Amino acid sequence: MLNSLQKAFMPVMKNYFKVTILDVKLSVDGEDIALNKFVAKMLGGTLVGAVMSLQGIKKDWKEIKVKVTK
Repeated sequence: MLNSLQKAFMPVMKNYFKVTILDVKLSVDGEDIALNKFVAKMLGGTLVGAVMSLQGIKKDWKEIKVKVTK
């Protein structure tokens, strides 16, 4: 059984993944890291899902950049 949040986002996610191919790149300390298909989908989908849940983000965004430092 789906909860209310899953019911709300299901149509959005179905439409999003039908038409979108994500180009995901990862670099660590300036070195490009090769990603297999699973990891690229997982990272891309996680980031897109998190960003799209924020207020003010347009559905027709073109690029998301994330920088993590420690």
